[in-house]
Amino acid sequence: MNHAAYLTGEQIGKDKLGQIYYRALTVYLTPDSDFSHARESLIQSAVDLYGDNSTEAKATEDGLNQVGITE
Repeated sequence: MNHAAYLTGEQIGKDKLGQIYYRALTVYLTPDSDFSHARESLIQSAVDLYGDNSTEAKATEDGLNQVGITE
């Protein structure tokens, strides 16, 4: 997960990355969340903040894909 965040941050910057991860942590994720739910939550957070098909949503998905968190 940390490497996915790093890869995403390289594409969109630390500030936007922080906003996406903070939203996912405070709105969507629970103590029982798994990697699949984390993926959904992070992508949805990016969409919530920046819109469908935004650079930020695509970068979030790409970062997760690159480390094998695909579903």
